[in-house]
Amino acid sequence: MSTPVISLILAAGLGTRMRSERAKVLHRVGGRTLVEWVISALSDAGVERHIVVVGHQADEVRALCAAPGVGFALQSEQKGTGHAAQCARDELPSGDELVLVTVGDAPLVLPETYRAMLDHHRAHDADATILTAFPPDPTGYGRVIRDESGRVQRIVEQRDATEAERAVGEVNSGIYALRASKLQGSLDRLRADNDQGELYLTDTVAAIADDDGTVRAIAADDPDELMGINTRAQMAEAGRVLIGRKLEALMTAGVTIELPSATWIEPTVQIGRDTIIAPFAHLSGGTEIGSGCRIGTGAILHDAKIENGLSVPPGERILGSAR
Repeated sequence: MSTPVISLILAAGLGTRMRSERAKVLHRVGGRTLVEWVISALSDAGVERHIVVVGHQADEVRALCAAPGVGFALQSEQKGTGHAAQCARDELPSGDELVLVTVGDAPLVLPETYRAMLDHHRAHDADATILTAFPPDPTGYGRVIRDESGRVQRIVEQRDATEAERAVGEVNSGIYALRASKLQGSLDRLRADNDQGELYLTDTVAAIADDDGTVRAIAADDPDELMGINTRAQMAEAGRVLIGRKLEALMTAGVTIELPSATWIEPTVQIGRDTIIAPFAHLSGGTEIGSGCRIGTGAILHDAKIENGLSVPPGERILGSAR
């Protein structure tokens, strides 16, 4: 039987670079909020229980995420990722269970990537596994530091790294699989002796390694998958990727999209085979379109139901009704 997995989603931050009064994880991209994308990917990866660490606009985040299998922990003051885990420790197990720690602003991570990480962790009976990447430009990321034998020793944030450490190309994604007992045992050992004066969750990796625990790292196939959202520009780029994935899936399934670069179809939309989508169509919400339909140029459909074989004229707006 597989080791039970519970996710810990760090979602308490405001996101100052977003220049917004809204908590960062509540911003929408590609038809969903950032944190909804994360929970969806984790659930599709087979994770059935989730603990969301809330802070800014905690009530709004709780209301959005409330569902069977989802719990919450409050981080009233943001004192770092390690502090966030400390705030959640009463909600977490303390045995051989697996805690998958991730961030609430990483909407591009695929279920397959989470599954590969968990499989790697189990295959090596690891105490900690880090999801890493080798981006073309590692600036801004924490670096994964290994010893001469290749064993992971620690993670160093860029602002705390030496010049030699900054030359390392392998970076930390902020996503970890941790044996629950090892995570719980390391949380009291965290110290805020860094440039930010915060408690870093990355220091749990060093604590586990220092205790001769098994620390593994697995690199994501696509570094772009690990992009976090810190600015509006990054949010727009993530939206482009997410909608692009949806369009690709639809075309593979037999839907014609005449100009993908000028078409918006949200992931929640369902479209039947042999339907044709003209340029500048905007399809969102729970829209369901049957087979053999044609959606005209510039049509806007939200929560619409279109029966098999019907056409929607160019420029038509259908909001919450059936045809």
